[in-house]
Amino acid sequence: MIHDSEAAAVFGHLDALLDDLAPEPAYRQLFDTALRLVRETAEATDVFLPIDLPLAVADILGRPVHERHLAAAASTCLWAGADLMDDAADGQLPEVWSEVSPHLLLLVSTNLLSTIPHLLAARLAGRDSSAAYGEAVSRTLFVMSSGQASDLRAHRDVRTIDAYLSMVRRKSGVEFGLFAATPALLAEGDGDAAAAWVRFGMAYGTMCQVFDDTVSAIVEGSRNDLLRGKPSLPVLRALEATGDQDHLRLLADLDSAASGDQAAVQRVIDCITRTASLRFSFERIELLRYRAAQALPVKLAALEPDHAMRQLLRQFSMF
Repeated sequence: MIHDSEAAAVFGHLDALLDDLAPEPAYRQLFDTALRLVRETAEATDVFLPIDLPLAVADILGRPVHERHLAAAASTCLWAGADLMDDAADGQLPEVWSEVSPHLLLLVSTNLLSTIPHLLAARLAGRDSSAAYGEAVSRTLFVMSSGQASDLRAHRDVRTIDAYLSMVRRKSGVEFGLFAATPALLAEGDGDAAAAWVRFGMAYGTMCQVFDDTVSAIVEGSRNDLLRGKPSLPVLRALEATGDQDHLRLLADLDSAASGDQAAVQRVIDCITRTASLRFSFERIELLRYRAAQALPVKLAALEPDHAMRQLLRQFSMF
């Protein structure tokens, strides 16, 4: 994580709020487990966007340290709830949750998503900015739910590159748009400033998700998204690029891969390579990166060479 030196303060805000809320011990333990897993993920990655993105924006805006950390804590909490809900829907929950009922997981993920971020923001924000943040969260969550609904029906709803990109924008783009705008919303509730950062965050978040989906379509082993039937840019491009017989064979292999057939997974990867669909995907990712840079509300030339925002824009590239 780029801002690893500030992670303790960010997670400290989450712990302090839970202390104030004083849930009964068994319920509190569920939140502690969820946040521990998030922290392990954050510490194991070069970039953890729920922390790194709002902190980079807050630095550009010149916001005070306490406010920076609350913005990152609210974003991290929202991400934690969405990730927990997503893992449950995809059947990818870590073993630590194996003895926890789905009903309890739903309660935890719902609070992480939709109540705790507001309570964190209320510790800092004035009435106007708190209301602006609350509306932004609510609108974001609704659009994210639309994107998640499309993801859950992706095997029949997402058949084209345009449909896939629309789903990614609604699911991940709007989420990271909120993370980028949070420092501006908490600072003063400035609608114009926040809207500019939303546009940047949406473009950047879309690029990051397309990159992650592309890599997950060709990675070896059980982490390959083909085993879960998830659409991705290289797969959809390969479907467009194949003739009738090859197209039918690819569709059959995708069905077999989604049923756990590792040999079919390899055949799909071979087809992606043969049709230059992987190269196409990374070129599209670079276009999305360019659009994110163009949407940045400040000039890159005004930032120091090692500024976190520059580091973020250099991430997720294969070129």
